[in-house]
Amino acid sequence: MEDETIRDAGTVYTFSDPPNTSGNVINHVTDREFDSNGDLRSVSVAGVETDYDWYTSGSNRGEINTITDAVSNTWTFQNYKRGTPRTEQSPIAGIGITRTVNDSGTIASVTDAEAKTTGYSYDDNNELSASPRQRPPTTTRRLPAPARRAHPSATAC
Repeated sequence: MEDETIRDAGTVYTFSDPPNTSGNVINHVTDREFDSNGDLRSVSVAGVETDYDWYTSGSNRGEINTITDAVSNTWTFQNYKRGTPRTEQSPIAGIGITRTVNDSGTIASVTDAEAKTTGYSYDDNNELSASPRQRPPTTTRRLPAPARRAHPSATAC
């Protein structure tokens, strides 16, 4: 069950999850705050807040601009194409990724902070058609069935 609070004639909405009071679970409340456009502005979980900033104009209008955590680390997202940021910068200087986005909105490649590029390919339905990285083989191990023990009162025939 969630509570809704409307402030300033509908410009800010706050939704709160009630605290969990059962068992030995730590009580907490999750608050979500939205602006008048319906954009998420902040999330607070047990008092730890994450803030969201959105582009309000230009070609990126309506997309996420920055995410800032409780200790002021900020991630930046820029140069959107089809809803996907082509540039993403972490709070650590020099650590970021770039994406090449197809006209369909699918990701053609991602280049990481070590300048390693991973390419992606898609079928005619824009579904990922090949894994860019080989997955490790799956190992299945069968455990022996537990030994059957005769019930103490059972007698051999």
